[in-house]
Amino acid sequence: MHAKPTLSQPRGLTVSLAAAFSAIVAVGSLSAVAWLFQREGMPFEQLVAAERACAAHEYASARESCVNDWLEAARTRRLARK
Repeated sequence: MHAKPTLSQPRGLTVSLAAAFSAIVAVGSLSAVAWLFQREGMPFEQLVAAERACAAHEYASARESCVNDWLEAARTRRLARK
C-alpha cells in the first residue's frame, strides 16, 4: 500500500490533441472578430467622422441628432453600394 496517492499522468498524444484543438478554437475566434470588423467597417472611425461633421452645433441634443442622422445616412450609402 502506498502512503502517497498520485494522479495518473496524461499521455503525450492527449496533451498534443488538446493543444491543437485550443489553437484552432483561438484562431477561429480571432478570425471571426476580424471578419466582423471588415464586414461592418470601422465603427469608431465613422463615429469620429460624424462628430467632426456635427461639431458646429451648439447644443448637445442638436449635436446628437446630427450625429445619428449622419451615421444613418452613411449606413444607407454603404448598404446601397452592396
